[in-house]
Order: sequence, then C-alpha cells, then structure tokens
Amino acid sequence: MKKILFSISATVLLIFTGCMNATNLSSQEIKSKHLTPRDIINSNKNAYKIFDDSEEATLFATMGTRAANKITISGVERAVEDLSSYCETIGGKWKYGKRFINLVKKFGTTNPLLYLKVLKNKNINVSGIGKCIAPDGKGFHLYELGLYDVRMKNLAKGFGGGTVYYWHRYFKIEYDILNSPKFDYVLSSYKPFLENYKNKNIDKIVQDYDKIKNRGRDNYFLITTYPICKYLGGTEYIATDAGTNMKKMTMKDYLFKMYDEELKKYGQDNNLSTEIYGELTMFPVSKKGYIWCENKQNPDKQFMLIWNAENGYFNAVKDINYKLINNLNIENANYNKQISEKNKISNTLTILSKPSVKLDDKNVLNIAKAVMLNKRDLTVDTAWVKYKGFYIPNIDGRTKVIIERIYNNEKYFYNFEVFNNRLKFTGKTLQGITQAEKNRFNFENAKKECKLNGSYLQIINGLKLYCKYDNGIYKFFIFNYKNNLLDVF
Repeated sequence: MKKILFSISATVLLIFTGCMNATNLSSQEIKSKHLTPRDIINSNKNAYKIFDDSEEATLFATMGTRAANKITISGVERAVEDLSSYCETIGGKWKYGKRFINLVKKFGTTNPLLYLKVLKNKNINVSGIGKCIAPDGKGFHLYELGLYDVRMKNLAKGFGGGTVYYWHRYFKIEYDILNSPKFDYVLSSYKPFLENYKNKNIDKIVQDYDKIKNRGRDNYFLITTYPICKYLGGTEYIATDAGTNMKKMTMKDYLFKMYDEELKKYGQDNNLSTEIYGELTMFPVSKKGYIWCENKQNPDKQFMLIWNAENGYFNAVKDINYKLINNLNIENANYNKQISEKNKISNTLTILSKPSVKLDDKNVLNIAKAVMLNKRDLTVDTAWVKYKGFYIPNIDGRTKVIIERIYNNEKYFYNFEVFNNRLKFTGKTLQGITQAEKNRFNFENAKKECKLNGSYLQIINGLKLYCKYDNGIYKFFIFNYKNNLLDVF
C-alpha cells in the first residue's frame, strides 16, 4: 500500500485542508439557478467530495488537518455554515441538531458568532447535525458519522516538530422530497482526482490498490474506486460476507446501506469519542469479499479487488475473475434509508388500502411520505395545482397525514393513517362543512386549551374539531366520524 498512500494521499492533501473557504456562490445565483444543497457542496471541490448521490440523499466527505495536539470540528462547522446559509437564502429556517450542540460542547468552536447562532437556533429534538425547514419541499436534514480514520503523524524538528492530525468525516443530506440530480455529481466532485487516471491503463489502478486494507484511511481510498469505475465507463459491484451476506450489490446502493448502518452504531448523539475511529469501516469483511468494476463495452478497463483473509487486505487484479462471482445472488433492494422506507410505504399501500376512491395523484403520495418522514407540515406549489401537507400526531390515538389539493377552485383532502412508519390511504374527501356545523364548536375555549397543551380535540354530534398550535399560529381541522378531513382553516 505504500504506492497508493503516496499517489492518493498526496492528491487528497491538496484537495482537503483544515482552512478552506466557504462557497462563493451569491444569493442571487442560488435563487436564479435554482441550486440545490448538492450544488452548494459541489461548488467547493477543495472542501468537499460527493461520493454518492440519489434523488433521496447525497453522501459527501470532508477531511481535517490540524498541526496541533487537538482535533477540531472545522469540517462540520464549514458544512453547517454553508448549508445553513443556503437554507436562509431559499427562505428557510435552520435548526441546529442535538449532535451538533454536543460536538460544540465537547470540541469547542473556532467561530464565536456560530456559537451564538447555535444558542439561538438549537433544537435538541432535531437529530443529527441540523435541519433546514424550508417552503415548497426544499427542506433537508444533515447527518454526520463522527470522527473517521484519524491518523497522527509526528513532524521532524526541522519542520517545527509537534503532531499533525488527519481525519475524515462523512456526511449525509436527506431531502424532504425527491430531488433529482442535474448531472453526475460524483464525477464532477472527483474531477481533479480522476485526472490522475486520464489516459492511464488499468495497471495504474492495480498498482495503486493492491494490498489495500479495509480500515483507517483505506476506507476512503476504497470509496474512491467508485468514482474511478464510473469515470472509466463501468459499473462497480461489491459482495462481502460481513457487508452484504455475499449478495451482489451495486456500489452506489452499498455506500448508502453502510452509511446508515454505521450511523446507527456510531453516529448517534452520545458517540463523540475520538477512540472509536478504529472500529469504523465502510467495508467489513471476515473471510470472503470482492469489489469489481464491470465494463462490458471496454473490458480492458475492468479491475477487481479480492479479499485475502490470511493477510487482511485486498489483492487488486486486472479484469474480473467471473468464477468467483458467477453464483452470487443479486441484491435488488435499494439500501438508501429513505428509499427503503418509501418502498415499505408503497407496498403497505398496496396491501392495506382498499379505499372507495382511488388514489389518483402520484404527487399526493410523494408529499405524504415527506410529511410522514419529517413529521411536519409542508406546502408544494406546481404550475396548476397547490398542495398542502398536514401532520397530525394524535387524533383518537392515531397519527394522520392529510394532503390538501387545490385545483380549479376545488379543494380535496387525501387522508392517510400512519402505522409504524407506514402509510394507509383511507380515502379522498371534498371540502364540505357548513357554517352551522362550525358554529357547534366553542373556538375560544379550543384556543385556550390548544395554546396550553399544543393541541386539542373536541367531539360534537359525530364531528371532531382538532386544533394545532405552533409559534403563535392556530390551525383547526374538522373531521367526520371516519377521521377523514372535511375542512381546515
């Protein structure tokens, strides 16, 4: 691995430093070009590397370098500053999550103004690093795994002495609603690095990646095989005993899967220790594992990594040994956490729902999923139709998601119930409540109780009045006896 540590590490050190500038995109440019969070990350290739991307989420990495006896959260601060500024530019509101609050408490911050912002906009109920609450479904959630592959290097006295720390942090942006990439952001993000392999034959890759391990900084080097394979026009696959149960997966799906698994184990709010980095690996292997770049149009661009259990590293070879992988089962499931949840929702709708009225608008279902996953109201405007999604956490012991659809001055409500993060469609209702029916309810008393408790339910003659109170705003819902919505105001 000495050769790869030189050829890749040198490039990475040029790419990542501990004091990069934030994005230089202007507010006007962000708005006029309808830029997304991944555009903000991709605009600063010196600070960030997008290593996986989909409609639902984006994975990216930062690297910190610190010439002192202290590890900082500079990469986290940079990501938060860039993305929270973007959030405010698009009319959203940023909330610092519990994990970021704990990171600041443990490691401190190099920016006193940022610390004041955290105190003002913190929300311990927000998991991860933070959340952008934005209109029109443009919001997103930011997560971070924690310290990854920390490495220390002692400097010679001639260079001033002391210790230099190097580390990676991996992040995930989850979008409130589907956010389609405009182009291949992985290739764009790694463009400076991929230039090393331009016009080079496969021997260069085999030379760099032979005897690569699966721990420490080699985690990141293994990730870079994905953009290399894409750059060469191939599709990368992986099958390992500890990672995929020897099922064949695309590397794109695998990286999302492993990020979520690692986040669950090590990226929670209380796991901030610098001592667990040795346990983190995106590529766990016990006795058997393969990574290969398949390129049937250009077979001379194919390569393969074969796990050497005796020595604990991958051997890199030219071409693909199909005898090793011909009998592998194909894993078709998409392991991005949100995709997985949405597939469960879709299946549940098919199995559980037998509504009298057909769910006739695909946008409604996508918005309902976003409302359920984020547990908050949502507004989406299209050229012809306006949608409003409402999250109601408890009405008669049930959680409801309601989507209001307004078209040609007609207002319909699509009603869903939530069961263990699964949606059940219970029917479509037309707005229909008379003033006489509204007069049955004591709204002044409802307001008092609603403000006091955050919500309130009143039942009169088969109709139910439900009130939500948030930041000085009351919202009233009137349901029929089936808990389907008749009106909201």
